[in-house]
Amino acid sequence: MNVGVFSLQYLSFTQVAARRQVAADTPGSVTIVDKAGKNITYEAMETYLKRALDNRLALVYRAMVTAFAKHSPTKFDVSFVTAPELFWNVPWSEFLSEDELQNAADLCLDTVTRNVRTLISKFPADKYGKIVLLPGTVAMLKPNADIRLADGTLATADGKAIVYEALNQVICAHNLPLDDKDYPRPAYMIWPKRTVSTIDYADKYVNTGFAGVGDCKIGEALAVNPANPNVKNKIMNCTATGRSLRVAFVGSSIAQSFDAQGRLLSRTFQNDIVEGLPFGVNICLDYNEASVLKNSFRMAELDERIYKLDFLIAARMALDLKNYANTPYIQYALRNDGFSGGITQAWKLIWTKGSGASLGTMSYNDLAPLDADSPVGKLKGAIAVDESDAFVAPEGMDTAGIPKILDKMNACYVRIWALDVDTSDAVSSALHVSSAQSAVRSEEVQFIE
Repeated sequence: MNVGVFSLQYLSFTQVAARRQVAADTPGSVTIVDKAGKNITYEAMETYLKRALDNRLALVYRAMVTAFAKHSPTKFDVSFVTAPELFWNVPWSEFLSEDELQNAADLCLDTVTRNVRTLISKFPADKYGKIVLLPGTVAMLKPNADIRLADGTLATADGKAIVYEALNQVICAHNLPLDDKDYPRPAYMIWPKRTVSTIDYADKYVNTGFAGVGDCKIGEALAVNPANPNVKNKIMNCTATGRSLRVAFVGSSIAQSFDAQGRLLSRTFQNDIVEGLPFGVNICLDYNEASVLKNSFRMAELDERIYKLDFLIAARMALDLKNYANTPYIQYALRNDGFSGGITQAWKLIWTKGSGASLGTMSYNDLAPLDADSPVGKLKGAIAVDESDAFVAPEGMDTAGIPKILDKMNACYVRIWALDVDTSDAVSSALHVSSAQSAVRSEEVQFIE
């Protein structure tokens, strides 16, 4: 199967602050006193967020039509479009109060879902071929008064501050048929991140070499989260919105699939919507701490646990060959990372059959994108996206409901990979390991030489 991967290369970890100052009598506005004692009035947070999310909708749309004009997705059997973690976020420092943060969660999550569905509606399959969107994540926080410490007491006992639950998720949408009786599909799915990084909810980041230091520090141990009891839970003490916030390390959100009316179909991620091409998603730290490659509870959230493409949607997480030591069925690893100016990458994974007790070993080739002679260099093969007012969509494009970009944003590029995916099912269905453990026994796998 010929598969296209269109990756938006974008610095999402450090977004441009664009909340506007307005007149003091503007409805919904918020006035603060700065360090110099001067009153400054900002527009309502809801007004800002709606515009910021519209900006990102417009940016992905422009990226898609620009890249599609150069390399039509119709030359692929199916195309995936990816963006990085935190793509839909604004800087945490833009929230002027904890109330603004709490009130923003549902607005952002609902608006991003609507925007992603608007995006895919502009690219019908009969004109653009089959397309699957994995357009980055939106990360928000919701207070949870029921979270308990490891000893069973409420985390808010003795007047302690509320603990927040992290919601960091990618909305997956597609343009494949929904009325196929032989191959039913949801209209869209949600894949949530399970764990919280020290840099997810931080106003600033201090680079201290490879490790780096965020504003989240590890705090008290928390009770086990039933969503993932094999991951140790704890409080992350974060400095976001200029305030100290307590965030649970392990989130409770699980995958979900929905129909076209937004009705819940299942609490799984239907990752086999493309017949013969199941795919998996890891969001940043989950790749190490709660990976769908190894964690049985995450595996259980997939409809198809044995898949061919592994997508890493991240903001500072590198591909790691060790994660594929027991996954001979995965053929490609695709990374879209919003750190360090934006990084996109594609690995061709190469499984070498072992002998005796050894199942085998995995190696990789780092693939060059289209129009590039090597994978080295972030702008090799990169297609620049016009963010200016002068942008004009290609003739014949459906632009109804697509907003303009009204604020400054980071530069955006698209890099494209063409993947030759083996869908002949050379690896036997015996690979379906009922316990979904990370180890795969050699006698459970059959290979075609």
